[in-house]
Amino acid sequence: MNNSWIQTYTGLKFFLSNPSPESIVIEDIAHSLSLLCRYNGHIEEFYSVAQHSVYVSIFCDPKYALQGLLHDASEAYLSDIPSPFKRDDEFSSYRNVEKKIQTIIYEKFHCPIIEDASVKEADRRMLETEINNLHRVRHPDWQTTSKPYNLSFKNLLPKDAKKLFMNRFLELTSK
Repeated sequence: MNNSWIQTYTGLKFFLSNPSPESIVIEDIAHSLSLLCRYNGHIEEFYSVAQHSVYVSIFCDPKYALQGLLHDASEAYLSDIPSPFKRDDEFSSYRNVEKKIQTIIYEKFHCPIIEDASVKEADRRMLETEINNLHRVRHPDWQTTSKPYNLSFKNLLPKDAKKLFMNRFLELTSK
């Protein structure tokens, strides 16, 4: 068994090969996602995965808002790899580990382990919205079929994105 681990923000050990629900803490997720830049940093200004996740949670079906907030939570432990690369055959083992971690996160926070269609749709529409708001130039080969949201937003600093993420989590879980 592989004993590789990372230390999380709250000081826990997170084992990649054998993640446990006890090693998953919402503060670690919020902190890490607030420091991860979307699009591998290829945008005009920093924009975090945490801020993106909050928007997805707002725009998906309210019944699945927590799942929307946590839909990229595995990236807190694995980092963010651009989707086109993730889909490549060479990343199949990464996808398997990502799915394993994401499943444990969903189970820990009592979300369905199958991503709801409204979460996927909100994620796709946020992608289109973000392309329009964050990219200086849009490559002509980058085609999407989703309609962007009529949303203009300010890119938050990591500490503010973390606070937004945590507030949204508390709003969704304190009902």
